[in-house]
Amino acid sequence: RAHNILKGIMDPFASLFTGLLLLVLIQYQPHADLTNIYYILLALGILWIIGNYRVNKEYLKTIINTISSNYFNLQNFTIDDSDTVKWVKEKVVSGTEMEVINILKMLDATKSVLFDELVVSSLQHPSEKIKAAAIQLIQQKNIPVSNDILLQVMANNRGDVKASALQTLCKTGMDYQLVLPYLNDADASVKAAAITGLINYGDATAKETAGACLQQLVHSALPAERINAAGILATLHQYNSGWRILQMLPEANDAVRKAVLMAAGKTGDSLLLDQIIAHLETDEPVALQALFLAGENALPFIKSAIVDKNTSQLQQEKLIYLAGR
Repeated sequence: RAHNILKGIMDPFASLFTGLLLLVLIQYQPHADLTNIYYILLALGILWIIGNYRVNKEYLKTIINTISSNYFNLQNFTIDDSDTVKWVKEKVVSGTEMEVINILKMLDATKSVLFDELVVSSLQHPSEKIKAAAIQLIQQKNIPVSNDILLQVMANNRGDVKASALQTLCKTGMDYQLVLPYLNDADASVKAAAITGLINYGDATAKETAGACLQQLVHSALPAERINAAGILATLHQYNSGWRILQMLPEANDAVRKAVLMAAGKTGDSLLLDQIIAHLETDEPVALQALFLAGENALPFIKSAIVDKNTSQLQQEKLIYLAGR
C-alpha cells in the first residue's frame, strides 16, 4: 500500500512541484541563478531528512499495529531491525490483550529468536489473561525462566495465574520446601497446583506430603474439597489415581458425584469407564459427558451399552450420537 501511494501519488506530485518551481524561477529570474536552486535543494534536503525520521516512526507503529491485528503474512517475515525489536518489546508489556497474544503467536510461528525473551517479558503485563497465556507457553515450550520471576508473579497475583506459576515453579526443580506452605493455601486452585506439582516433580518426601494432603481432600467433610480432590486426581495420570477415583464414586452429593464422574472420564481407565456406563440410569447427562471426555477409549463401552437389552431406545440414540461426536 505504501509503495502504491509513493509511486501512484507522490511521484506525479513531485514532478508537478518541480515543473512549477522551474517555471516560477524562470518567470522571476529569466537568466536563472543556479545559487537560488542550490538553496532550494538544500532546504528540501533538510525537510526530507526530517520527513524520513517522522515517517520511520510511523512505519514502526504501522508494523506493530499490523502484527497486532494478526493480518501479517508470516512467510519470510523476520524482525531484525533494532527499532522494531524495541517497539515489540514495549508492546508485549503495555499493549492490549489481543495485540500481545497475536504478537506472541506470530513470533512462535516464525520461530523467532526473540520468542522466549518476549514470553518472559509478557509476564510483566498487567492483564491476568496475558500472564496466564505466557505461563502456558512457558510450560508447553519449556522456556527457561528464573525462579525469582515466577515467585514475583505468584506474589502479585492470585487464582489461576498464581496456580499456573506455582506448577511451573515445581517443574523447574527448585527447593520444594518453598512449595510446601501452599499445600494449606486458602485458594483451592493454588492448593491443587501445589499438590499436583509436588506429586509430579517433587522428591520422595515432597510426594509423600502432597499425597497425604490429597487424601485429606478425598475424605474431607466439605463437598468443595472433595470436588477439588476429584479435579486433582483427573490430572495425575502417573499416580495410579484410578482406584482413588473409584473409591469416590459412591458419592451422595450431586455436585461431587459429577466432578468424580468427569475425573473418571478424563483418566480413560477401563474400570472407571465401566462404572460410568453403570451411572447412565441415575446421572445420564453427566455420564454421557464423561464418556465424551474419555475419547476413543470409551467406544467399546458405548458399543456394549448400545446393544445391551436394558438400554432404552432414547439412550441408544444418545449413545450413537455420542459415538459420532
